[in-house]
Amino acid sequence: MTLFLLQRGAYEINLIMAYLLNFAPLAFFIPKYILTVCGTMCLFVFRVTVIRKWNVTTHSLLYFIAWLYVGIVAWELYLIYFVV
Repeated sequence: MTLFLLQRGAYEINLIMAYLLNFAPLAFFIPKYILTVCGTMCLFVFRVTVIRKWNVTTHSLLYFIAWLYVGIVAWELYLIYFVV
């Protein structure tokens, strides 16, 4: 969806991803996908770990990040259907 929005006039505000986008869409997609998968897998592997500073388990963070991605997808769908 991000690439769809970029083709229709949106711009990438993340400087690193914008730099990768200058090369090719695949150079943008692969690192974005790998970072997402690696971060999710790390949280899943260490799901029973407690972050003592905040007294939060990484399992709870996994749910938070899942809802964060739902919000991002909802925002991009809103942009596609009502703005672009």
